[in-house]
Amino acid sequence: MKVDTHVKACVERLLLRGGLFSGFSPHPETLLMRPVSAGASFPVPPEEDALRYSPTWESDDEYTDFAYSDLYMNGHFTDYNNGVLRSETNNEHEEMPAMVCDIETGKIIEDPENDQDGTLNPGTPKGEYTVSEYNEVLVNLMNQLFHDILTDDNRKILYYKLPENKHYKAYIEQVKNLRAVKVSEAPPQERLAFFMNVFNMLSVHTTQINGAPRNIWERRKLMNCSYYQIENHKYAPHSILNGILRSNRKGLAALWKPFGKKDQRLPLILPHCEPLIHFALNTGTRSTPPIRAYTCKSVYDELRDNACKALKSNHFLRFDTKNRVIYLGKVFKWYEIDFGRSTEMVLEYLLDLMSRTNSKKKRMLEDWLCDGNVEVDYMTHDWMFNGQMSEIELK
Repeated sequence: MKVDTHVKACVERLLLRGGLFSGFSPHPETLLMRPVSAGASFPVPPEEDALRYSPTWESDDEYTDFAYSDLYMNGHFTDYNNGVLRSETNNEHEEMPAMVCDIETGKIIEDPENDQDGTLNPGTPKGEYTVSEYNEVLVNLMNQLFHDILTDDNRKILYYKLPENKHYKAYIEQVKNLRAVKVSEAPPQERLAFFMNVFNMLSVHTTQINGAPRNIWERRKLMNCSYYQIENHKYAPHSILNGILRSNRKGLAALWKPFGKKDQRLPLILPHCEPLIHFALNTGTRSTPPIRAYTCKSVYDELRDNACKALKSNHFLRFDTKNRVIYLGKVFKWYEIDFGRSTEMVLEYLLDLMSRTNSKKKRMLEDWLCDGNVEVDYMTHDWMFNGQMSEIELK
């Protein structure tokens, strides 16, 4: 089979940027000729590899400089079932059109995602909103909805109640108005509260539609291919997390920052990464922190309060008194840079965070750090789904 030079160059760049993984040849001709049937299996990384269930990935294919930096970990969920290879999109570094090529034939085909809006909030908004105005409406809806669907200390979501819930129906109507929210005019504190609420509700919305993610590909699809349009741009959960809330920092194992230099969402990122978000965002797993709504006016106090509640859970902080080991949640390893770049700084951050409390964990952490000779280890993240899709829960 003759391989188009343009396609070959595309594959070579993807291979060089993302690296290879077991089962693929380094030669583009071989890669393109390799048949991929529907349902084909691909190698899975080790259980402890953060890439396996990474909650953050490269940013939107429509906006980022380099959309898919790794053929295996950053491919579309549907691409491998359909046997296609997707290139990076147009960017400031290379003049190369966005395209999709068939892995088996090497033929360039149209990107099926470019001919539809693809957002979860289609429709015409009613009026215009400031971020403060919209967030006030959103918080009211979220509080009423969460009262009906959250259980287990606000960590478990009863998804089966959503279709008939009047507050959820009102939310689905209200979310259309995100298109008319003047987010570009909002100060950082308001953007922080607003985008955390949007992130948590977007994860609920897309899970209710598509069901619980059953594997890495579906988890990746949820994070990358579920969009709300806010003002003039699309936002997926990963672009909210890594782009806006983490102040445009690389996601786990990502090679590039989420927003490129010409990305029009870049001015909306927070001035600095706010580590408290890791105690606030729904991860869709049993290791998630308590879920709640955040107001623009009191967001920092609410975040600290929720963080202290999260630290009471053994998913975030646990002590082995017999062996003098402090066990931290994996989030502190994955996002160590957000908390201070070293394990010691993470512990100091947690101690400062709990300074307003008189909890047993706070006193123990303080005593152990003063005494020294403490070992730190990381707990296994509980990736089990934190929701219930049916009224009759399967064991």
